[in-house]
Amino acid sequence: MTQHSYADQMKPFPERVIKTSPARGWEVNLPEMPSAGQSWEVRFDPDALWMVRNEYVPPRRRLTGDLEPGVRSLKFKSLRPGTTTLSLVLWDQTQKKVQQERLYRIITIGTA
Repeated sequence: MTQHSYADQMKPFPERVIKTSPARGWEVNLPEMPSAGQSWEVRFDPDALWMVRNEYVPPRRRLTGDLEPGVRSLKFKSLRPGTTTLSLVLWDQTQKKVQQERLYRIITIGTA
């Protein structure tokens, strides 16, 4: 039987591109709810933090046509034109990475 390392168990995720304009909102759904002791970390390029504003959106009911029960959505607003990268990382309570980073490239076009 072949032994696989912890890193081999993590599947790579393709980069997703989000195109938007300044002052327009966009969102990223968290792929899954973390289990006990796990937490999501949201990272932006450190030099591009001035570009985005984070607005937490709680789960909504399916009857309203919004998100499924238990699904979380992170909502952002691009403040200025430019390009940045957002990544989601799932950690466990021992600070071990549970999933490989999911990358989103945010391209904001237009004038502020």
